[in-house]
Amino acid sequence: MDELIEDVRKLLQNDFQMHLFDAAIDNLNASENKLCYNNFAYSMRELSRHILKDLSPDDKVLNSSWYTNEIPDNENGITRAQRIKFAIQGGLSNEYIKDKLNIADQINLKKKNLVDQISKLSKYTHINEESFGINESSVKEKSIENLKAFKEFAFMIDETRNELMRKLEDITNNKLVSEVIFNVYSEIDILAPKHHIENLIATKSSITCITDKSVEVNSQGNVFVVLEYGNKEERSNNDGLDMCLEFPFMSNLAFIINDRFPNGSNEVQTFDVDTSSWYE
Repeated sequence: MDELIEDVRKLLQNDFQMHLFDAAIDNLNASENKLCYNNFAYSMRELSRHILKDLSPDDKVLNSSWYTNEIPDNENGITRAQRIKFAIQGGLSNEYIKDKLNIADQINLKKKNLVDQISKLSKYTHINEESFGINESSVKEKSIENLKAFKEFAFMIDETRNELMRKLEDITNNKLVSEVIFNVYSEIDILAPKHHIENLIATKSSITCITDKSVEVNSQGNVFVVLEYGNKEERSNNDGLDMCLEFPFMSNLAFIINDRFPNGSNEVQTFDVDTSSWYE
């Protein structure tokens, strides 16, 4: 079981989650307490709740295009299934997931499986005669089952989200050049009074995040620039000079989630061209 505990610990994202998990294990090890397993199970269920809350903040879920209140007596209510949904697909619409990516069925199945895993974590949090004071061998057996359920819960979210990102990368990669090219000038202005962009090739791109508003992409590649020297008269007399250079770039882009995604009014968040070779 020690190996399983370490596997779960590797899935945790911050200090609070680590501390809560350690406290859950402490509960489990307090075998003299007849509630040791109940306390452990409760702590693990709470840990799953906090992980979902961290992955799916209230304001982000509420801002997603697909959100509707499914808890009528609770204003801005958010269900567990909705948090799981946001953790996987962010603000991408149901129609886009179904019609463009064709993975709606897979996501819905994973979402159901995730809810089932959390239900397993909750089974022994309610204390009754059958769940109180279970024997030591049953504690070990059920705690292993509980840890496996938690591990599967955390792994399944990550796995499904990565599958979605891979689908999106096929779509967003071809859009990078047109989004980046208009932001290259400020980095190259200092090299020559006049220049133009001959080409820009993104050689490596990956999706870093899906939020309620955008799909964020990190891109690397090369920009091919022609630096133009000489005034109009000099160039008319063939005394000017054109220099063809290639510089690597890195960029972070946000593809805005809207009806035109990924072809809408997208944003270049950062664009850095490495011109150090020019000075060598």
